[in-house]
Amino acid sequence: MIISCIIPTYKREDLLREAVLSVLRQEPCGAEVEVVVVNDAGEPLSKADWQRDDRVRVYDTRHTERSVARNTGAALSKGDYLHFLDDDDVLLEDGYDALVTAVFREPEADLVVGAYEALMGDIEKPIRIKPIVDNRLFARLVVGIGIPLGCCLVKRDTFFRVGGFDATFDVMEDLELLQRIVLEGCVISVDSVVARFRMGQHAFSTTDWKASSDACRKQREKAFGLPGVVRALRRSLRHPEAAYIRGRLVRFCFGSAARHLQRGLASTACQRLSMGIVLAASGFANADFWRGLGCFHKARSDLGEIIERA
Repeated sequence: MIISCIIPTYKREDLLREAVLSVLRQEPCGAEVEVVVVNDAGEPLSKADWQRDDRVRVYDTRHTERSVARNTGAALSKGDYLHFLDDDDVLLEDGYDALVTAVFREPEADLVVGAYEALMGDIEKPIRIKPIVDNRLFARLVVGIGIPLGCCLVKRDTFFRVGGFDATFDVMEDLELLQRIVLEGCVISVDSVVARFRMGQHAFSTTDWKASSDACRKQREKAFGLPGVVRALRRSLRHPEAAYIRGRLVRFCFGSAARHLQRGLASTACQRLSMGIVLAASGFANADFWRGLGCFHKARSDLGEIIERA
């Protein structure tokens, strides 16, 4: 088995070195590792020690943005499983070993998800988070509760079967990809903490909140149009603790219907309205459903299970 770690980068060579070395230190049992760096700066990287490692290949592109850079890296990789790591994030010791062990245990898995550490702003101690991976996962993704791809392995065949990253997304592209994988694939998780991510004002990929909000709406609209989405959402909402997410989804369906009606797209508006009514059907008696249906900004944080302060 080969794991290909794909790292797009843009003029952050000090951070990139950290990311690459964290991958090269991995020694997963039963697997080989390669690193594919996609340098999107439009100019060559400075010479560095890690570039001399035979397991590393560097490709230069010019301002293609992350989705295209990641698709390029995936196409040029050799791996049976793909790992997408941002240049400001790192793998932790034995991270790959934990994920590969899960693959050998359940080879039919299309996606393997690990826990991760999040460095929030200027807080020195990272927070350890274990993403919730159960039958609620698809619904959670559609409402915008994502999982960082840096703590996941994606089966290569699955990545290309679902079409890879949508090049029209330059924010939330990972969330949108995960929706398509989870819709038709097998997902497993491990308890091990496999990676550490920077999240806060110094991590530029998380600062443009308006762009993120617009991208969330865009990915929801795409999800609402996927074949079999209503059936998949109903299945995902059978979980006894899914009432809050159900309320959020119904709110988004009705909002989508209103926007399409304003644009004169009556047919799509009716589809979204019907979807919202179908999803709302069994939620009326639950207080959490009504909280989810209410004001988004007052809704509870539901990003994942916090395990502990590291």
